[in-house]
Amino acid sequence: MVQARAGSGDTVGIMVRLPEGLRDRIKAAAEEDGRSMNSEIVATLEEAYPAPEPDENSLENMINRAINDAGITDNNDPRLDEVIQATLDKWRIEVFIRPKKKD
Repeated sequence: MVQARAGSGDTVGIMVRLPEGLRDRIKAAAEEDGRSMNSEIVATLEEAYPAPEPDENSLENMINRAINDAGITDNNDPRLDEVIQATLDKWRIEVFIRPKKKD
């Protein structure tokens, strides 16, 4: 069961059944680390299941790099559309015209 918690837009609550004795081990580890059981569980899960690395070649990252490389810091910069369009064209070529061969 997954439940959204009031006032915590970026977290969800779940109910978990733990094997006998595991709760006590989690509680002991949490106390040793000076944190709540919830924080201990989240830290352990984050370590076991790290967030995926961002794809450096994603369109979003390519556009952001191109904007940074061009020194654009203002959304009203007249070069912005040109930089985005050039990056989009480059991405289209890399993705659709010259797909990389997988071994």
